[in-house]
Amino acid sequence: MPPSHAIWHEQMETHLTHVREITQAAETPLSPFHKSSPPQSEEIPGISGLIQSATLPGPALPGDDEDTIYDDWDGVWFPEELSAAERDDTGFEDLEKGWKHDECPPLLGINYDLDSDDEEIISRNIFSTAGLHVSNRRLSVPESESESDMDNEMLNVEELDDLTTANTMFSDEDWYPWANQSEALLDIVAAFPRSEWANPLVRPHIKVLSEDSGEHLSEPCQAEKWKSEVDPNLSGPMVRKDGKDYFVNEPALTNINGSEDYVVVPPTQWFVQDGKVWAKIRYLRRDPMDNGQLLIDRRTPQCDEIPLTAFFLPFDDLENNYQFHDIPDPKNVTGIAHSGEWLAVERT
Repeated sequence: MPPSHAIWHEQMETHLTHVREITQAAETPLSPFHKSSPPQSEEIPGISGLIQSATLPGPALPGDDEDTIYDDWDGVWFPEELSAAERDDTGFEDLEKGWKHDECPPLLGINYDLDSDDEEIISRNIFSTAGLHVSNRRLSVPESESESDMDNEMLNVEELDDLTTANTMFSDEDWYPWANQSEALLDIVAAFPRSEWANPLVRPHIKVLSEDSGEHLSEPCQAEKWKSEVDPNLSGPMVRKDGKDYFVNEPALTNINGSEDYVVVPPTQWFVQDGKVWAKIRYLRRDPMDNGQLLIDRRTPQCDEIPLTAFFLPFDDLENNYQFHDIPDPKNVTGIAHSGEWLAVERT
């Protein structure tokens, strides 16, 4: 049910009567425990006229007693054209007075014998539609009309403009702390997968890295296409080892052979093999024309593969310590080498 239908339905006399029946049916205590205090006499001495034992859902119905107390109706809203100064001048006695039974505004679907002046006051104070979206307006539609007639009433030609300009009701300042509506909606929508990703019960079942399972194929992530064709920036751009984050295409310091021979490599993709994370890598070479620059070695079409355990320093740490390891600045990658000869010891 759309909000406009729900608002219209809640104003019906039949709906309010049904709500009251449910409320009254639940008034009898259902607890199996004893009462916390002894029962009192139904006739309370010294108090006269107390005949209502509980409040009723409002607003008023035609058959209600004049002294009926309602639990959710405290009088008319301030008219929209009333200034702040005029509202401040309203005395407490006016607020405490509230509505008399015969002055309470009518429910939808109930016909009251009101003169033209009374109808104008109620229409202006209670059901004014100035500045409200069409779906939030309370329509004075008789209860006997069908839903199709109600839809036609709500979507008449004069109100179609409101449907196309609903978003203009809010300025960019209304979407603070976001800059505007677009950023707010994008961030809110993106929060749903972030929330599931952070769920410790869900996260172990999420697989993003491709898996090298040999001839075995039972899941899409084990297919060769995932490993060779999916953009690595989408299929797991980062992995973590010992509290350090390693990103694809960012030079990192590795210890491939387990000795003190450290090599700078940019990982091109992360994947899983035998339950452990591995990386496809390319090597960085010193530029023979400029010893302070680096080139990416792509003289072979295939990348080498090394385990994540061989990684020693991520790019951020390497940038601060590259001189200690006697290598060029890892930011100075100036090109790609497709041919040429380097000695093995010239690996950076």
